[in-house]
Amino acid sequence: MESKIESINKSKNELLLLIQAFDERLKVCLDKINDNHKNHKEFINFIELMKLYEIYKWSALKTDYNIIKKEVTKNKKDYKKITKNYGNLISYFDPSIIDNLNNQIKKLGQLNDDIFYNFIELKKVHHNVQNQCKYFIQNDQITKIDLITEDLKPLIQKFYENYIDMMIINNKSNSLKSIKTNILNDIKKLSNLNKV
Repeated sequence: MESKIESINKSKNELLLLIQAFDERLKVCLDKINDNHKNHKEFINFIELMKLYEIYKWSALKTDYNIIKKEVTKNKKDYKKITKNYGNLISYFDPSIIDNLNNQIKKLGQLNDDIFYNFIELKKVHHNVQNQCKYFIQNDQITKIDLITEDLKPLIQKFYENYIDMMIINNKSNSLKSIKTNILNDIKKLSNLNKV
């Protein structure tokens, strides 16, 4: 009898630790998805603006994407494991913490669903970037680099500095256009008021 109680308590503790670890892992996974999504967009923006395709960067993006894909699949399996184990152990938990555990597991399910949705969006972006890379490979207007050598490092560094400067200029230009539009709207409003 005592060994059965010890076994149940051990299973309960393992479940609580699994829930805590899973919660932390889901948050990290969501951050990775968001970062990878942003990196895909920056990768394409850089190529389109600078006309330089760094093939090794695409390889790194694909590797990160595939790692995330495996994590999302593992998350689905782990969530099923948590709910199954919880279903088997729920009657052994103190009634005062069951509501808390129910809410915690429900939140994990919602976060897991959010991750899956965000991954589906990332999957679409990844597929689009993959297609664009095929175009970049064939496009003679775009310079391609397979890997960075010591000779290329300083040139690539200057190129990125140029890219950052161009991004700052583009942002400033967009801001100025927005200000111009607001001023024109104000002028139109005042002109219409004066006509009345």
